[in-house]
Amino acid sequence: LLDHIRDEIGEVFRGALKEYPASLEEFKKVINRYPKSRKVPDAYYKRGLTYLRIKDPRRAALEFEKLIENHPKHDYLKKPKKNFGLSTGLELKKQTTLLFL
Repeated sequence: LLDHIRDEIGEVFRGALKEYPASLEEFKKVINRYPKSRKVPDAYYKRGLTYLRIKDPRRAALEFEKLIENHPKHDYLKKPKKNFGLSTGLELKKQTTLLFL
């Protein structure tokens, strides 16, 4: 239950309040405090989106890479065109890798 609450707090900070550092911190708490939670993949994804919003694509790529590596069968990766604007999960992996070259 606390993992869901932290996730919702992160969403409020990210969305309505536009308090991006606080949002990133709340999603990080989900990842660190509740590593077995179903909310962890969401937290990586939302951290990636938040970094994109603050124009930090390198950190966004790191978060998306963690999502790919740790949760390769997650729903976000089943629909990469909808969620990332890419046609396949492999294409997402290639795009995130290119950011590190």
